[in-house]
Amino acid sequence: MLGHGIRADLWEAPFDQWAQQLLRPDSDLYRFDPSFLVLYLSSLGLTAAGSQLPDETILQTLSSGLARFSSKSSGRIILILPEPLEEEHDPTSELGIWRRNFIQHLREQLGQRVICIEPD
Repeated sequence: MLGHGIRADLWEAPFDQWAQQLLRPDSDLYRFDPSFLVLYLSSLGLTAAGSQLPDETILQTLSSGLARFSSKSSGRIILILPEPLEEEHDPTSELGIWRRNFIQHLREQLGQRVICIEPD
């Protein structure tokens, strides 16, 4: 960013504290009031490295947290999705179906406020 003349103030949440930061209105995230929220998800946390489908509780927490951020902040959301697992390349894969449905849900819920980036 500096190469483009942009001086950015950065704040980084403690490791694996995204849910607490998104859901608590008095969190450091909301005090920082970012113009952009970058949330980088990992399949290690969401799918236990592909050994299971994501827990609905985690997905609901993520969806609720992003909705709260969207309602409390004018910042844009950049969501870096988990790296695709080998199993997801099969169109009938449950993990692949989950990924496509989840991205569609986020886009419907947040519209232009969310940018979903696929690592591949």
